[in-house]
Amino acid sequence: MKNDELLLQYKSHLIFEKNLSENSVDGYIRDVERLLNYLQRIGIKEQQDVKPRHIHRLIRSLSEIGLSASSLARNISAFRSFYLFLLGEKIIKSDPTVNIDRPKAPRYLPSVLTYDEIMKIINAVNLKGRFGLRDRAMLETMYASGLRVSE
Repeated sequence: MKNDELLLQYKSHLIFEKNLSENSVDGYIRDVERLLNYLQRIGIKEQQDVKPRHIHRLIRSLSEIGLSASSLARNISAFRSFYLFLLGEKIIKSDPTVNIDRPKAPRYLPSVLTYDEIMKIINAVNLKGRFGLRDRAMLETMYASGLRVSE
């Protein structure tokens, strides 16, 4: 089966069976097109001929050109989804992405206010107002318990 036909069937699968958003479908199709173009460039014409080493090489080259960890993870998810689709359609017999690990996304510490900034906020409460004492108590409680803004 030709790559264009596979992509069309896969896109229908993502839309109608997986019920993905338009943006997700576009991203997955773009990533799988990149994969198919790479495979064509290295001379692989049939999906059943794809080996894990081919997928690893593509991922390594994407990493080398500077794709972020989250973009690499999305590419790997798209590749996995594509090969699971091909398995389900009985187009291939084994999944070349089965042992590929997703890169670890970096974790960032949240930004926090300094002690002086907190004190400015707490001291900004007008204690002579009707709810001043209550408002200050709430701010001090939030600060002391380490609540996030969303909480």
